[in-house]
Amino acid sequence: MNLQELKETSPYPVDLDCAVSLYLGASGRFSPVLERIEISKAGTPAEKFSVLSHEIGHANCHKNGCHCTKKVQSCRGEFHAFKAGLLGCIGYKEALQFTVLTIIECAAGEIGESHHIRAAKRIMMTQFWAEACLGV
Repeated sequence: MNLQELKETSPYPVDLDCAVSLYLGASGRFSPVLERIEISKAGTPAEKFSVLSHEIGHANCHKNGCHCTKKVQSCRGEFHAFKAGLLGCIGYKEALQFTVLTIIECAAGEIGESHHIRAAKRIMMTQFWAEACLGV
């Protein structure tokens, strides 16, 4: 699957060349208010693929009324998005590597906010994580 094909799986519109400054230097975001995904124009295709996979995870939770969307800055919401990001990148080695490294950096507290850090630490304790890392 390429970036354009991934974009077409999103339940909401996607801007892959967002020129506006994203919150705290993030590479992408899903806005539940605007029902829109924005991905920074900076980054390689693999990085954009990884970020879009993650943001589609948030979007799908919102679209499906997942319990994780009831609380802003939810650890569970980030956990779901990290899992979606890993799943989305299976088969695209460079994107999967970027996703794994991002989660590791997040768990170490190098990037992200407290709910990102907690979610990254939680996903790294799962069998799913171990299996995803075999693909890297």
